Amino acid sequence: MPQTFLGEAQGEWFTATTQRQGQLLSDAVALQHLEPFMGRTLGPAEAAREVGVSVERMIYRVRQFLEAGLLSGSAGPGRVRRLYSAPAGFQLPLHLTPFPTLEGQLSMLTRHLDALRTRAMARELTHYGQAGMLLYRDAGGKVTLEIELPDRATHDAMKTHSRSDAFMDILHLGDAQAARAQALLEELRSLRVGASEPADGRHPYLIQVALVRLLPEDVQELKPAPGQ
Repeated sequence: MPQTFLGEAQGEWFTATTQRQGQLLSDAVALQHLEPFMGRTLGPAEAAREVGVSVERMIYRVRQFLEAGLLSGSAGPGRVRRLYSAPAGFQLPLHLTPFPTLEGQLSMLTRHLDALRTRAMARELTHYGQAGMLLYRDAGGKVTLEIELPDRATHDAMKTHSRSDAFMDILHLGDAQAARAQALLEELRSLRVGASEPADGRHPYLIQVALVRLLPEDVQELKPAPGQ
């Protein structure tokens, strides 16, 4: 069973083996039509209502999934009613995806979160009077380009009101410091338990954290040049 980090599949897993399976499992529209059947058994009409498409459109997709081996059918109540089901989880090897490299695949999977973070941060900063950019040499001799934040009092008020904050930097850590950062990341991950769905008194927050060891050339590549 594959190791998952964002949840746990409740049921059997299926590993794609053909180009057609890879094509359908990489197609966002096809996946919308496959999703109702994953780990469940239901008819085309029920699936069509969930997705918000016509029954004819769903039946067309069902035929595609059956031909590709992603869906199985069984007899339902009545003489003509058919029910369909798909595995609860799919494993898609990289060579069957439309991405020539793992970097391209990761970029696709995270781009919507990156865009959401940027939009939400810009909304917060605009509301609290963000003014522009800052370019300066700090006490350690490092030249830095960053967003100009509101003054400290306003920034503190922003954190208190919406609990919004952000931190991104490249740090040079020893093993003990890296281990501490890793433990903090695990603590953040533990917040997922019971917090994945809306509930009274709760607000949605985007938490996006990465602890990744870099190569020296990565640091130079990521360093923004003035004016960029």
